[in-house]
Amino acid sequence: MQDGPSPYAVPTAVYLGNLHPDFDHDLVLDAWRFLQEQRIAPQLELIGSGDDLEKVRQTIASDGLSNCVSALGYMSGQPLWDRLRHAHVLLFPIRDTIANRMRCPSKTFAYMQAGRPIITNRVGEVAEALGNRATYVEPTPTAFAAAVREAFQRPSCTVDYDVAKHQWSARARLLLDAVTPLHESRKAR
Repeated sequence: MQDGPSPYAVPTAVYLGNLHPDFDHDLVLDAWRFLQEQRIAPQLELIGSGDDLEKVRQTIASDGLSNCVSALGYMSGQPLWDRLRHAHVLLFPIRDTIANRMRCPSKTFAYMQAGRPIITNRVGEVAEALGNRATYVEPTPTAFAAAVREAFQRPSCTVDYDVAKHQWSARARLLLDAVTPLHESRKAR
């Protein structure tokens, strides 16, 4: 997909994900509440739908976050790509739970393709995919707030997440390289 123009007039953080009660978007909302209290809350867009979408919108309104947080709902295609690609930072809150350890969230790969800095938690497949290229924080609102504050003090940048090593062809090549010597040694016996 081609990069379109930035949809942002100011640097903006983006959270992409399903808004369900058992997911961890509350960490981001609580972090923004904390940043708002300190009068340093940057713009944030929440992209996604789910059972909690209306609850999230009500929380934004009742907590006085409407000036800096918007919940856009479901989005795909070019509008989604432009938001991911031009975000100042991408947010991925994910607590270390049994359910989250069993997930391999596809948004990890969308975030990697966008090449923007990512603030997340070191959990399961997320850490495996991102390696040392993400900013890992404790799964608390204050830790997310501190990382966001730091990210917005730096200029916008692009991060190379080495997405090619996660393609099926690369993984198959890695597997073949590992098993071929074993196969050859058995044939030699």
